[in-house]
Amino acid sequence: MQYCLPEIPSIYWINKAHYSCKACGKVFDLYTPNGDDLVKFVESNGTEIRWLPTRGKGGYLDLFEKFMPGFLASGKEIIPPVALQFITQLQNHIEPSESGNGFKESYGKSYCPRCTSPDIKELSEEVLTSPEVAWLKIDCELLK
Repeated sequence: MQYCLPEIPSIYWINKAHYSCKACGKVFDLYTPNGDDLVKFVESNGTEIRWLPTRGKGGYLDLFEKFMPGFLASGKEIIPPVALQFITQLQNHIEPSESGNGFKESYGKSYCPRCTSPDIKELSEEVLTSPEVAWLKIDCELLK
């Protein structure tokens, strides 16, 4: 299977927050989408992060419509169980991580990457404009 990049937006924003863990003291950065232009994906059983545009050819909504035809047109809300069904189908059409794992949608839950404690303190935050990121690559056939 050949993998291709989706249509990348010309401009997008990502929040970079600097945190400190109250449990173990680790200082770390977390990246989250700013607005609804991007969807963040995290590696299942790993640490890689990839991004997918929300709109455009090969974007989240485009792929959602391909795997769940008519759902978006029905006006129904994409609730977590529906999103999970979509992500499960998507796994067979995305480039795996360097470790061979799939990716799942990140719901922005913040925790320490060292000890997994949710007891963390935000130290600062900045908004990055169109930073270089790793994009989720998809089966080129889906872009035709």
